[in-house]
Amino acid sequence: MIDNLDTMKPLIITIATPLIPPQVGGGALYAEVLSRQWREAGHTVRVVPFGSLLRFPTGLRHILYLFKLIPKIIHTDVVYVLDTFSVALPAVFLCHLLKKKVIVRVGGDFLWETYINRTREKILLSEFYPVESADKSAKQRQFTFKENAIFDLTNFIFQYASKIVFSTGWQKDICTDVFKLDMEKVHVVQNIFAERLKRNIVPKNRIILSPSRNIFLKNKVGLMQAFALVKDRYFEAELDTETSTHEELLRRMSDAYMVVVPSFSEVSPNTVLDALSLGVPVVVTRDCGMKEHLEDLVVWVDPKSPEDIARGIETLMDAKVYSEYMTRMSIFSYTHTEEMYAKELLDLAL
Repeated sequence: MIDNLDTMKPLIITIATPLIPPQVGGGALYAEVLSRQWREAGHTVRVVPFGSLLRFPTGLRHILYLFKLIPKIIHTDVVYVLDTFSVALPAVFLCHLLKKKVIVRVGGDFLWETYINRTREKILLSEFYPVESADKSAKQRQFTFKENAIFDLTNFIFQYASKIVFSTGWQKDICTDVFKLDMEKVHVVQNIFAERLKRNIVPKNRIILSPSRNIFLKNKVGLMQAFALVKDRYFEAELDTETSTHEELLRRMSDAYMVVVPSFSEVSPNTVLDALSLGVPVVVTRDCGMKEHLEDLVVWVDPKSPEDIARGIETLMDAKVYSEYMTRMSIFSYTHTEEMYAKELLDLAL
């Protein structure tokens, strides 16, 4: 429960989110955490998911979602948006018309994700945007009409949001350069990082857990190529790439030998944070917003190179090295609890 908010006037809060549990994803996880924390603190919270509207094409579903939001927003004090396009566009537009405070939490980069999944080009997020200016950045790549529209509408969302929240300074710096953000309304609130458990027993099974959606940016092909190399030397290794509910995923992590996140880029991957909180060693892409923060706590790899991904996995196959990483995790003192996260976001509404 959130402390030190006894003197705060109870607020009416609307959470606009693309997903809710049991759906899997950062939006679903944080919608559940924030609604629970804020309700326990005495606030009225309304969660408005896309729900069945996701079956409609882009554009139509945004219009339908806008009408779904109207009765929720009219009497709300603040709207929290848990993405930067699907629910953000109608929510920010509506809040601008109704003069409501709207806080946008940036969870990824929709333009980069759309482009890389279409072109199948191995472009890292840190390499995607030229640094010259926002106007030039959209013209220097061969964007489709849809991708140009995403760029322009994202710019609109950032311009008219009351506040913008990033989970890492890394992504904040990227977006600030590209979209020329007003720094007075830009904030960084790091994702939840639970207190770690000390893992004293090394699992007997060599299960390599890499749960992710089957889309290009998650680099499943590179992972499979890397695992084939690893399997030649470690025949007992098993690869588990199935997705599941968050609760089930935590259980599978507890039994895994390691977790591998080989995506071309990750901003602040909850999979990595969950694994570390359970004391499970991690191999992760080096194009990551948490690289400076996690430093020598994980094994960093080049996502463009299956050979380097294999090298990272094999690094943790060494019992001595594995034990060393477990020790590093056990003495790492940083935490960012659900309560802290919810309070920091709520403070932005004041």
